Amino acid sequence: MGRFFLLILVSALIIGCADKKQKTVVNTKDESVHAPYDTIAIDSFSSGATSVDIAAQIRRSSIAFQDSVKAVAVAANEAKKKAELERLKKEAEKKEVDKKEAEKKKETAKQTEAAPVTETPQTETQKN
Repeated sequence: MGRFFLLILVSALIIGCADKKQKTVVNTKDESVHAPYDTIAIDSFSSGATSVDIAAQIRRSSIAFQDSVKAVAVAANEAKKKAELERLKKEAEKKEVDKKEAEKKKETAKQTEAAPVTETPQTETQKN
């Protein structure tokens, strides 16, 4: 029984390691063949094909569409920049107003400190 398994193992090893012949590949496609008609097939089994004129029109319209998309993007970018510029101007104006208010507060504080505080003596009629 052991010899039988050994025989099967050796025969499987010999068959598995035997030289394999390569299959020959024949290239039947010729890449240089060009169709003599002026249509572009959608796929090889389709009944519909697009004529060259329509395909060119589609390409032109897609280019025009891409140009319009770019123009919209540029306009949106300009609007965004304009809004940002306005926001920055408002912030600058607000800072300037705050600065002026701070200066006014400082001036009033200096004036109150510089002005001598005089106490007037109260009379008896004022006390009551």
